[in-house]
Parts: sequence; C-alpha cells; structure tokens
Amino acid sequence: MSKNLTYLIDIQKDYFNLLNSKRDIVSSDDLSLIEISKIVEEIDIFWRRNRDKFLFDMDYFTDKETLFLAGSMYLGIEDNKHYYFKTFGDEHIVNEPMLKFRHLLNNAVQDSFDIISIFKRSFNNTLKLLENYNSYFFILPLDYIISVYNEDLIKLQNKIFYQLLSSIIDCDEISSPDSFMEKFNSIEEIEDILIEKKIDLFEFDELDKSLSLKEKLDKYENRIPVGIDNYLEKFLCLLYNFWYQIIHISITFLELDFIPYISFKEAFLNFHALFLSLYLEDDARDILNKIIMFYAFNICIDENVFSDIDFEEYVKLVNEQDFQRKLMEDLDEIISEGLSSMFNHISNEFNKIIKKQ
Repeated sequence: MSKNLTYLIDIQKDYFNLLNSKRDIVSSDDLSLIEISKIVEEIDIFWRRNRDKFLFDMDYFTDKETLFLAGSMYLGIEDNKHYYFKTFGDEHIVNEPMLKFRHLLNNAVQDSFDIISIFKRSFNNTLKLLENYNSYFFILPLDYIISVYNEDLIKLQNKIFYQLLSSIIDCDEISSPDSFMEKFNSIEEIEDILIEKKIDLFEFDELDKSLSLKEKLDKYENRIPVGIDNYLEKFLCLLYNFWYQIIHISITFLELDFIPYISFKEAFLNFHALFLSLYLEDDARDILNKIIMFYAFNICIDENVFSDIDFEEYVKLVNEQDFQRKLMEDLDEIISEGLSSMFNHISNEFNKIIKKQ
C-alpha cells in the first residue's frame, strides 16, 4: 500500500510561489533570452534543493496507475487538455515544463522570438496549473528522479538514438553528428535507403506520402528550434527531436513504471516501433493498447465539449462511472476493427456519461 504524501504538496505550493514571483517579468514585452535563462536556472536550483524531499514521496505512486504527460512541452489548459489528461488513470504527473527550455536555450539563440513566445505559454500554463488545479496534477522533474535511480540512463539516450539510426540505415559507424555527416554526401542517399527498406520516418498525414524527403523536412522543420540549411543536418536534427522524445518516454516508463499519456501526433506515430524495440516484455501490447485508447480519445472528442462542464464535476463523473474500464472492455477486438470502430466506441461511451451530468 502506498503511503501518504509528506512533502510533495508543500513543494508544489512553494513552486507556485516561485513562478508567481516571476509573473511580471515573464509578461513583460521586453522579456529576453537572458531573463529566461535566469528564471530556468532558478527553477533548476529549486528542484535540486528539494530533490531529497520529493524523492521521499515517490512511494506514494507505487500502487496507483500513474500517467505522465509525454510528447508535449506543457499541458495546454487553454485548450482544455487537462480534461483529457484527467480522464484516465489515478495520478497525473506533468514532467517539469520549464526545465525543458535548458536544451532550447543552449541551441536556439537565432530564433529568440519563437523561444520567448513558447516560454510565455508554457510558463502561464504551468502557473495556472499550480494555481487552480494543484490537487489534480503534480509537477515533477522526472529526469532528476530517473538519474537518482539510474545515473547512466539519461546519458544513454544519445547512444540509443544512434544505435537505432545505425540499424535503420545499415551503418554501424554512426555514433555522432560528425560521423553521420562524414558518411553521407546528400539527403538523396538517405532517401534511397529509406525507399529501398520501405521505411517512412516523416509521414504524419496522407499528404506526406507524395512528398520527397526534402519536402518533408521543409514541412516539419518548424520542430527544430534553429534554422538549418543543410538537409543532412536538418534530417538528423528532426529525427533526433522526434526520437529523443520517444526514447525519453520509454525510459521514463521503464524506470518509474509511469504510463505515458501522449496527445502529440508526431510523438504518437513514432512511439509504437521504438517502444517495442526498447521494451520486450509480454505486457507491452497491453500498455500500447492503453496508450492508443488515450490518444484516440484526444482526437475523437472535441475540446469544446468541455467548455460548459465544470472540471471538478467532470472528474467525479468519470470516476463514478468507471469510464476508463468501460472504454477498455474488449479493447483488442475494438482496435483490430480499425479507427472507425474505436471512435464510435469512444463517442458512445463518452456520450453516456455526459448525459448523466
């Protein structure tokens, strides 16, 4: 049986106070990358200072189905994403959004406007989450937690990425960006390999099928925080951006036993194959089926439906009606019948509980 929380609730309150003290700075039209760096550094210090305390409370989650927000920078409250997230599972963790900007700030000085606007949205959503929904969600720096339990695991993410890339392009010599650039002279070489092996790395909708690899990279280059002209570099950066998320999601699941909640399309479409290659246990399919159902609910239910439903009442409703269990009944059969059948199943069950509000 899990224990009661000792420190975590107070840490969430302290974290809210820290962010709240930065509210005016972040809302300013003069917010700069330097100011953002200072705020992120202060947040980093906050979590390191409280590390032993929140680690003490991790046993609280051991006998609960705990979901963590995966594949997204932050929980989009303005789009009612907190309703979707809270529909499933027992406990819900948002992987510390602010610390994700350390990587962007180190690599994205050219695109300061985008970084600043993304940071503002992430900051405001995190602040609102702590201010209005602190009894429903926990914010935790999952990388710090994983590194305590397995110090080398986070460091292995780069190695895993290059091993997966090497296996796809049949080249054991790839272990770094430099070795990749030395091996290939043009993006067409990569495209020929992918066509021959019938592998699609950047096809996220029907229109992508007719595009060349170059055109796909141009279409999705907004996922890279800096402008890159060289197509080989662009390919590597985009693939790293997509795969690194999936590798991190899989490692978090494997190490902490938290189930990933993925609502971001590109992350979801990349997840299946990589997850199965990293996680070979017999119950992998059951976990994947849950993740598929969570994602399908996101794209099946219109966010505007939640606008007239009180969040607290909605949470009570899905719990009282045992909504997740009803969705998961005969799931293998429903998934095998295709998306249309799954969407109908979700819509029918959802409409039943909404009528009872």
